[in-house]
Order: sequence, then C-alpha cells, then structure tokens
Amino acid sequence: MRKWWVIGKIEGAVKNGKAVFKIKKEFGSFFQYIWGFTNHKIMKQRGMKFLGSITVYSYFQAVGIVNDHEKECFCYIDMEEKS
Repeated sequence: MRKWWVIGKIEGAVKNGKAVFKIKKEFGSFFQYIWGFTNHKIMKQRGMKFLGSITVYSYFQAVGIVNDHEKECFCYIDMEEKS
C-alpha cells in the first residue's frame, strides 16, 4: 500500500533535482547560489518542493555552513582550529 506522502516526497526529490540543475546552469554552481540567498521562498519560486526553513537550515548544518553543535558533541568542529 502506497502512502500519498511517499509518492509526494519522491516527486519532490525529482523536482528538486531538476531545479538544482537549472540553478547550476544559471549560477555556475549550487554552492554559489546557496550563498546568495537568505530566504527559502526564493528557492520555492525556482521550483523546489517540500522545502522550508528547517530543511534549508539542516542543509547548512550538513555542509558545514552552520556549526551549532555543543563543544562536547562528537559532531562539533572548532573552525578556528581548522584554519
């Protein structure tokens, strides 16, 4: 039995992939684009689906733009030590 939200998430992933491809063609890379925006609504206007501020923030955490782990956490990276 398929759940409606599973199909929606899969369709959203495909749609997001196509939107990222278009962004990369226009801006040269997704990284350059991501640094140029502060509002997830802009990404939705470009065709992204199932995207909100929590998803964007989680992405920033995953790629290392945001490091808000506590110092005791094994995921914490001291950026000053890295530089």
